[in-house]
Amino acid sequence: MYGVGLAAFSANPNLLSAMKRDACFLKFKWLFIIGVFSLVGCSEVPEQKIPYIAEFEQAKQDAKTDFERDVLADNKVTDAEYDEAFNFFSSCLAGHGYEFLLDPENSGGYRINVGIEPKDPTAAQEKAAIDEENINRCDEDTLGSIPWLYFAVRNNPDNENEFQWIADCLVRAEIRQQGYTAEQYFKDLESQEFAELPEVQACSENPKE
Repeated sequence: MYGVGLAAFSANPNLLSAMKRDACFLKFKWLFIIGVFSLVGCSEVPEQKIPYIAEFEQAKQDAKTDFERDVLADNKVTDAEYDEAFNFFSSCLAGHGYEFLLDPENSGGYRINVGIEPKDPTAAQEKAAIDEENINRCDEDTLGSIPWLYFAVRNNPDNENEFQWIADCLVRAEIRQQGYTAEQYFKDLESQEFAELPEVQACSENPKE
């Protein structure tokens, strides 16, 4: 079995603009240089948006444990926090008799050995249902949104549209023309013939290459 660990701020805009203008006026200085008065003004600096802030805020609302809420509180997931989450996950699985193996390349993938499957079909089906329930509960109690946010920020720090990356890759592969969009890519995926093209599969796996 494989798994992949895959806010709003409101204010009166007129008031904010007035406050910024007043602050700006206070910074005006007259300088006397070679008999010439020069006015040095200032310009408004646009507020910087934090990538993934909306995703982090939603994850905080959905978090089911204090550990997950503590990790997400500063809107980032450190390497140590990521490792700690998977240590908890591994311990939870071990409590059910499962063996957990994390991808050595640290790609977010992992394997779970749930033991020997019963030969009897009915017993095997019942065990599979129990295993799935146990794994999902361990995931919710230890991982939550931590893994996917960790890899999202690491692999796409500016929170760009990754599906547009795929669309751009298909343009470079010369199977689509310039201006091809993510929306067009989704529409094209409705065709199984398109989805199975080697170029499409390659771009889906490594859109930046």
